[in-house]
Amino acid sequence: MNQSGIYIHFPFCEKKCSYCDFYSIENLSKACIFTNSLLSEIELRSQRHESKPNLSSIFIGGGTPSLLPPESIGRILQSIKSHFSFGEDIEITIECNPDSTLLENLHDYRKLGINRISLGVQSFARDELISLGRLHTPEQAAAAFHSARSAGFDNIGIDLIFAVPGQSARSWSRTIDKALELGPNHISAYSLIYEKGTPLYKSLADGDVSRVRENDEVIYYETIIHRLAAGGYEHYEVSNFALSGKYCRHNLDIWHGGRYFAFGPSAHGYIGNQRYWNVRNIDEYIFLVGKGRLPVSGCEEISGFDCIAERIMLGLRADGIDPGRFQADFGIDIKSDIAGLIESLAEHNFIIPNESNIRLSKKGYLIADELIAKVVLAIEKAMN
Repeated sequence: MNQSGIYIHFPFCEKKCSYCDFYSIENLSKACIFTNSLLSEIELRSQRHESKPNLSSIFIGGGTPSLLPPESIGRILQSIKSHFSFGEDIEITIECNPDSTLLENLHDYRKLGINRISLGVQSFARDELISLGRLHTPEQAAAAFHSARSAGFDNIGIDLIFAVPGQSARSWSRTIDKALELGPNHISAYSLIYEKGTPLYKSLADGDVSRVRENDEVIYYETIIHRLAAGGYEHYEVSNFALSGKYCRHNLDIWHGGRYFAFGPSAHGYIGNQRYWNVRNIDEYIFLVGKGRLPVSGCEEISGFDCIAERIMLGLRADGIDPGRFQADFGIDIKSDIAGLIESLAEHNFIIPNESNIRLSKKGYLIADELIAKVVLAIEKAMN
């Protein structure tokens, strides 16, 4: 097996954010038994492979994994190391909330081999943080960032959200100002989504909050694209920006069609041609693993045209499609088979003219889903 990644889902939060649809609970009483169950799941999954899979990245997300004691994180990483092979320059990321990130923990993370921090900042506007249900203040977010730098982390990412109810162009610009002032190595900027079943969705349905106008949402997106480009950040995926050499390897490998193991309740993995997802309930997860069973809720084979469509989608959302690799993997000469569409997209400045890959431009990113659908349809027609 080629190099793979690992995603670990820590299903606990101090307080669940109003917009979050990821599985997590606010009761931390089962964190210890969860850790033991996670170690058992890692062992159960590794037994399915004759040799140790080689890892290029580990991503510890959630939830709020920084709530877990460093000793427990050390046990998890040690278990992974005993069942998987680590690449020499493996990237190990942990997500942290600014309110739960302590300086002493950051030093422990460094000792454990964690070399990348992802901070859930979301905004540097106090009222926006409150409306999102975040527990930290703008000052705590900045302090957490500086603490991570002081602890020796030279690869720090921050997450931001735009199109927050009540957000103005001025407050969004100030958030970008503060982000650039801190100088993180990586910035993810997402438009707020109203996921069904979340408190935020209910507030929208009840008329307690209003969506930001679509035109304003586009302006906010264009603003961060141009501001970060001017600040030296490379726009390498629809929602992701990084300084040179600081792309998130874990995500990039997935966008390039790489495979990844997943552990923890609700975690999604992709091994071989099979995508699987774990049960979305901590008690069921603990029960199944305790019985010596993988806690898988469902799986599906990704084959045929589905593989092609997924590669197109992931590639165009990220840093492009490599025509040579695409032809080697699927036997399709994408530049030749849909030459008319490629030429049209280039003429309208939706893709960047490039001999080595087919990549969306900044203008193309604004309507990425529409363009991806066009390319997928054109390839399907060409194949038939």
